[in-house]
Amino acid sequence: MPFDISFVPGYFVRLLAYLPQTLWVVAASLLFGFALAIPLTYARYYRVRGVRIACEGFVSFIRGTPPVIQLLVVYYALTRLLLSMKVENGEFICAVIALGINSGGFFSEALLAALSGVPVGQTEAGYSVGMTRPRLMTRIILPIALPGALPNILNICFTILKESALVFYIGVPSVMSAAKLISSSHFRIVEAYIAAAMIYIPICALAEALGSLLQKRLRRHVREVA
Repeated sequence: MPFDISFVPGYFVRLLAYLPQTLWVVAASLLFGFALAIPLTYARYYRVRGVRIACEGFVSFIRGTPPVIQLLVVYYALTRLLLSMKVENGEFICAVIALGINSGGFFSEALLAALSGVPVGQTEAGYSVGMTRPRLMTRIILPIALPGALPNILNICFTILKESALVFYIGVPSVMSAAKLISSSHFRIVEAYIAAAMIYIPICALAEALGSLLQKRLRRHVREVA
């Protein structure tokens, strides 16, 4: 069937109906991932005995395996458990857990790299004036580390937004699952996926613009505090 661009606007409108569900998966996954990254980074940065090795192994697994494998492993491992507990929206929960685990590993790596770049003299100065570890982290280490970590954190957010297209593998309604349905039912494969791309591109562009604004404000705040 020859390509016909006139179908793209209609498919675009139909796919927009699935955008809120897609963004909800992304937002929940990022929140879960960042919450997971905090203890992971703490254990690795402060070299907590026993726990650090497990955290390092977890991050290595996340970095070394494709996201679709992680998604399918979580789905098939948890599906029966969720069904036995009579939990609704099990596919959505599995998608959030899988993408959250993925983002958590990469968030931890970005945060650890930023924290490791803080000069040792800064932390020693904090300890010398009697700062506790939590106060040192919030008053000295994080204000120095966060501006450097933010670009990597934003890149991870963009990656999860694009990886959310994988959730159609486990039956979660999303822009990509709707595009797959349209392409298979109307045999307009190229048109359907072009319409899907037209949704993802402006969202990523908007997120990038907001990220750049956040970076500028954070750097300005750090200069003012300094």
